[in-house]
Amino acid sequence: MRELIWAVLCCAHKDIALGHVRLAINDLSPDGEQPFHSSDGYVHAVVNGELYEADAAREQLQKDTGYEFKGKSDCEIVIALYQLHGTSFLKHLRGEFALCLYDSRTKTFLAARDRYGIKPLFYAQLHGSLLVAAEAKAFAPLGLQAEWDVQSLTSRGYAHDQRTIFKGVGKVWPSTSTVYTQALTPVKGQARL
Repeated sequence: MRELIWAVLCCAHKDIALGHVRLAINDLSPDGEQPFHSSDGYVHAVVNGELYEADAAREQLQKDTGYEFKGKSDCEIVIALYQLHGTSFLKHLRGEFALCLYDSRTKTFLAARDRYGIKPLFYAQLHGSLLVAAEAKAFAPLGLQAEWDVQSLTSRGYAHDQRTIFKGVGKVWPSTSTVYTQALTPVKGQARL
């Protein structure tokens, strides 16, 4: 069974939707279901992948900050690390992952991939919305018409830059993060982890 990981919709009209469908391996209980939410309800995240040494990170976070985890998922440490370190939390993650995080206090949306790019992450803008997903085909039900990017195909741009084989669909590079404001303007271009 193929996993259709997740899709994220960030609208310019102040509506944010985070969705996640996963093949559950870690924390099969309802507490392991995503999106994850901070206890104060301001920070939300979806994570595709596996975070290494999560148990040690969880113990350290509980000891240092008193953070109360809802479940046992390795990916739940993302919110606790973000609350402790801000956007530099990515430096503290080890593993294979693609993630999206939204902070409703600062109206900041962050998309990031692991250092080796094991987990893919694509984005597109459509009708004033930013769409982000683990697979480009996830944009089709949201209204994006698939069209070959002939220039990207002939120049091999899909292998050398942010373009993909589809017009209007880009990719987040491995080991990078992109931060957006509510107006869908990048605060930082793709920054290295």
